[in-house]
Amino acid sequence: HTASPCLLDVSKVRNRREVMNTTVFGIKNVLEAVEKSGTVQRVVLTSSTTAVYHQTSDKKGAFDESDWNNKSTMKSNVYFAAKAAAERTAWEIKANSNQEWEMTSLLGSILVG
Repeated sequence: HTASPCLLDVSKVRNRREVMNTTVFGIKNVLEAVEKSGTVQRVVLTSSTTAVYHQTSDKKGAFDESDWNNKSTMKSNVYFAAKAAAERTAWEIKANSNQEWEMTSLLGSILVG
């Protein structure tokens, strides 16, 4: 699990770029280490439902791997936007990988601890 800076009241976030960069660079750093190791066989990415869901989503039913949160922005909800960007980055790294490792992503709605 790569944690992200998170404030429940997003209107109080002072540096939105820092939230985005910390979240995306965190997953990049982990997956670059996976690439360099040559021994990792499987990665389980603990992501977030915010990678596919925005508060005003009008989707009915279950989400799948074709769904992305395209509504959240750095201005509207930087945490949601950052989690979506990090998840996309992870899958791009996996798609361009020269190493043989599997990745799955779990999108929890809340993680405590």
